[in-house]
Amino acid sequence: MNSYVKLCYRVLGKHLDERGVGARLADKLYQADMDMSPGMFLASWIVGVCIAIVAVVFGFFVLDLTLNLDMSLFPAFDDLTTLMFSPFFILATLILVTVFAVPFSLTSKIQDKRTAIDRELPFALSHMSITASTGATPIAIFNEIASGRHGKLSEEFKKLVNMIEIEGEDVIAAMTRLARNTPSSLLRSLLTDLTKLVHTGGNLETYFYDRLTRVMELKRQVQREFTQSLAFYAEIYVCLVLMSTLIGILFAVLGGMLMGGKIGPFSADMFFNIFVYFMVPMANVIFRAILMLAFSRGG
Repeated sequence: MNSYVKLCYRVLGKHLDERGVGARLADKLYQADMDMSPGMFLASWIVGVCIAIVAVVFGFFVLDLTLNLDMSLFPAFDDLTTLMFSPFFILATLILVTVFAVPFSLTSKIQDKRTAIDRELPFALSHMSITASTGATPIAIFNEIASGRHGKLSEEFKKLVNMIEIEGEDVIAAMTRLARNTPSSLLRSLLTDLTKLVHTGGNLETYFYDRLTRVMELKRQVQREFTQSLAFYAEIYVCLVLMSTLIGILFAVLGGMLMGGKIGPFSADMFFNIFVYFMVPMANVIFRAILMLAFSRGG
């Protein structure tokens, strides 16, 4: 843990934790494997935004004094270039980016972990089935996976082993706790079924083999649907985003020539700048958000 995070916790994070702010955030931090309390995370985020705001304001103040630029905080809208490079626009953009980047980073970590667990689960199930065929106990199977090379899945099972061997929880309680906190729905379903199987004393080898067959079939079905959906969205991007970009630029050039340099209330240059530097990037951002919503089970 770096000095910045410790300082933020002493200044603000400790008070947030004492007041119980962000209690629901603790589960997200646990799923993302971030060794931070909710107050520590929120304090680092808030202080980071404040530092960014102060740095931008101070930078423009020094730049204005040094170069005597006479910048206006709220420039006239008819000058797009002045608006885009004004302190107000840059400051607002920085605030928005900083505000949304931190939750997006946390969500991305959880989604990446979920993907890594789901990717390794078929191999781990095969490993568990072989281990169970030797007559190993559930705890021995968990230790085998925890010490194996299954990436994030091994890290999840290390948590399970620590709950049992260090914290002293029984096997069923530890599996229930991990199932409640893991970001992977496949692993959650596996652990839930395992609690029932361990409680009733069923055949672990047969269960792991059947589960492996079901997971592999599910992965093949998901991959087929993913390929078909990806091809569909690629056609949408080419037809709507790329073609509309070309048509918009062509309209700006020809419209400016045929309409005396005016397109509606805007000049041709201003319309071109708005279209290229604002509308096209926004279209790509919106399309990326649609892809994230479409292909992420976390939303």
